[in-house]
Amino acid sequence: MPKSNMTTQKWKEKGDEEFNKGNWSKALSYYTNAIEIVTEDNTEKALYYDKRSATYFELRDYDKTIEDCNSVMKIYHKILSISMFRRFLALIELERFEEARQNMKMILCYSDNTMSQSLPTQFHEISHKHIKEKVSQMMGLAFNVSVDKEERENAMINMLRLASWRTDACEIFIKEVKKDDEAICSAIRIVDELCQNNINQTEPTMINVVLPWSLEMMNSKSTERVNASQYCLQNILNKYSGMNNEPSTKPDEALCEKHKKEINTILSCLLNSVESKTITGLARDAIIELITRNIHYTALDWAKRLVKFDGLKKLMEVASQLEEYQYESSFDITYSTRTIISMSLAKIWKNMDRNVDKGIFFNTIDKFIKDKLFTSDTESKLRGVVAITTLIFGPLEVADRIIFTNPSTGCMRILDMAKTDDVLQQKVVCECLVAAMTNFDEVNALINEGVKILRIFLYQSKDDVIRIQALVGFCEWSKFKTRGYISKPFWGEATDKLVKVCRRLLINPKKEKNIIKWAVKGLSYLTLDGNVKDELIKDQQIIQT
Repeated sequence: MPKSNMTTQKWKEKGDEEFNKGNWSKALSYYTNAIEIVTEDNTEKALYYDKRSATYFELRDYDKTIEDCNSVMKIYHKILSISMFRRFLALIELERFEEARQNMKMILCYSDNTMSQSLPTQFHEISHKHIKEKVSQMMGLAFNVSVDKEERENAMINMLRLASWRTDACEIFIKEVKKDDEAICSAIRIVDELCQNNINQTEPTMINVVLPWSLEMMNSKSTERVNASQYCLQNILNKYSGMNNEPSTKPDEALCEKHKKEINTILSCLLNSVESKTITGLARDAIIELITRNIHYTALDWAKRLVKFDGLKKLMEVASQLEEYQYESSFDITYSTRTIISMSLAKIWKNMDRNVDKGIFFNTIDKFIKDKLFTSDTESKLRGVVAITTLIFGPLEVADRIIFTNPSTGCMRILDMAKTDDVLQQKVVCECLVAAMTNFDEVNALINEGVKILRIFLYQSKDDVIRIQALVGFCEWSKFKTRGYISKPFWGEATDKLVKVCRRLLINPKKEKNIIKWAVKGLSYLTLDGNVKDELIKDQQIIQT
């Protein structure tokens, strides 16, 4: 039949026939013929535009798909739901995510009246599948080192844009990245570079997407991965505060005021992670270091905000953790965690510039330690003593006030723990006493009574590490030059035994860092004896160790 004699309905039917066969080009031609015959904009013409838009979509001509969907919606004001949905998918394919988001809102807005009640569910299922495919495609580009750098960056930018309003896209993103540490480190670096170089495009997603994702990626035992995440988190803060990675950098007060909400959110997220029971010790250390590095900036106001956000209590929970004692509420910590906490607490205290702020700081920590120390529960008492030891190496002024505000109770409770047969309690108390003797310049109640405990109970312990700890404590005690006490607690046979103990602890192939520390300290004092030093330098194994 000649083309001029064909009705629109016939063209539409021929188009449907070819469409169902998958002959997209022929179907496109037939639908176009039908559209050209209809002179008026009516429901019939809108239907043909809808058919042709479906054909364009199958041909992956997404711009033409959108044009025809727009024509449908212009003619048929009550909106053909399927055309609107197809336009959404085409916008996703073209990576015009903001327009897709607006389109999605419009679809859901109409779902209560003109559309089928099942459409929102159908919409979610189909769009999720479509977005998952799109995310995988973008991720494949982003992490393919053979792909052009600009193309990789564009893929990641679009991924972040999509993830900023689609939770499922963010979940897909995380799932795709979780392959191995190398892939994750690569992802972190790409995201970090984007945050630095494309601030206008990525800023809306940094708090909602990049911040939680970076904290998620940081949760690892891989040093490289933790360091990359920490660097990325610092750069997120830098972008909101106007800082950079130069040593002399300072926050921009105007920017900090403008982004006050975001900056506080960053701190709040970091503090929540500090107290998390699921993150690794390595990640926890990195987060505390990040807080400490930025705590002194007045424009950020993190020192006071930290107290307001209950951050001191969170830090003290970590400060009271004991690496060699695991219990139900234990955190994963490293050999360095308590040292890092000590430095952090000292810096926070230093930045409490008003007496009222210092008062809040002191009262918070004082209450924490009393709640732990003044109880019959052994675990709590252990944590209380460990917290005090951490404070002694940190804000010493605070430790001094807390320990000696009521020495007849606080000190005695600590010292009584050393009189038990519990080796762990003895170790914890001994370490606390050594810390006090190392850091305080004057004799106080804890040191004065503590030296008796060292001599009578701890120096006679059957545990080698405790004996070495007590030895170090005695040697530290000697600096006070107080009459009535032995300033040199080792001699003759006792010295020989202690040297052998230190040697055995040091060369033990299964030695732990904490034990090595005490063995080295013990030898440093024992070698003040010339005879010990002469014998020790002949021991090649110990020298090599």
